[in-house]
Amino acid sequence: MHRVIFFMLVCFNIQAQEKDLYVVYNQIFDYSKPIERAAFLYADDNGSLYEDDMLTQYRQSVIENEKWQKEQEKINEGSNSKSFRYIGEVKNNTFYKFNRESNTVQFIQPVMKDRYALITDKVQAG
Repeated sequence: MHRVIFFMLVCFNIQAQEKDLYVVYNQIFDYSKPIERAAFLYADDNGSLYEDDMLTQYRQSVIENEKWQKEQEKINEGSNSKSFRYIGEVKNNTFYKFNRESNTVQFIQPVMKDRYALITDKVQAG
């Protein structure tokens, strides 16, 4: 089973009259090829917003895959062999928004190509 390792770099931005919070999470997912990704947490008295930066990693993976594909074409030149890797498409970062006043969490869920649903969930006090 693959381990997931989280390294967090926490940056607090607190000013005298404000109670805003900004946290950066530098995540490393330890698979056969480690995946590095950032996430951000913005919070104030009204609620919080969590963003998982999926797009930056996706763009990097596409660039790496193009280089790998060119190398494979050179290796397979003159043969009937073809090599490819699949990279699942990512179109958006993932956001979760918590509203303290209404005690709800909202997020966008893809339901089909270019169609999304805004999901609102009531948070149970525990």
